Amino acid sequence: MRPFHAAAAGVALLALDFRTTSLDLLPDVLGWLLLAYAAHRLRGGRWAAVPLAGAALSTATLVLPYHWIQIDPFTGEHVVVRPGLDLGYAELLEYDRLTGGRLAMAAGATVLGAVVAWLLVGPVARRAHDRGAPGSARRLRLGAVAFVVAWVVPRLIAMSTAAISGDGYDVVWDDPVSRVALVGVVGALAFAGVLASEGREPWALRPGTERTLPSVRERVA
Repeated sequence: MRPFHAAAAGVALLALDFRTTSLDLLPDVLGWLLLAYAAHRLRGGRWAAVPLAGAALSTATLVLPYHWIQIDPFTGEHVVVRPGLDLGYAELLEYDRLTGGRLAMAAGATVLGAVVAWLLVGPVARRAHDRGAPGSARRLRLGAVAFVVAWVVPRLIAMSTAAISGDGYDVVWDDPVSRVALVGVVGALAFAGVLASEGREPWALRPGTERTLPSVRERVA
């Protein structure tokens, strides 16, 4: 697998969250491992330590504690379902908010997302520009910026607010206001798309490992 193709899959796994109950069926840990592979191929083994640290920190959200609630239609109050208390309404799954060490781990993993975007895109964009492909360099940089601005920054703001208020951080973001998080998912998937589209170009390989073949765009031209 080419480095940028692995990185594209890794970013997509970070952006997408699919749970039946508590377990993330599209685990961030796997996404980080793919990013570690890409970093190793592009920058060398020591740089793979950054996404590996992200993999370790992302275990904070691999399995989320949860409870079942019922909503009183007259008051809108959320009532936790427990023995002896049943309003007779449909039950809804609600995840416990992250606090303390788990919140700090999730925030650390989010910060490393921005670091890895720079780590992967920075040298490749420079090589693309030097080899006469400024358009590719610009797309890579814009993709990385979109990922950081739309996906990383909102999560850091939400986590910081949760830490200050003490209310905890809602990982799933399933309330109406928090659906703005979908913008972050779109930004992350756009970045993944850019990585995938540039993955076959010779500058998307570590110097000294690419074959002396023209790029895809050079062959088309």
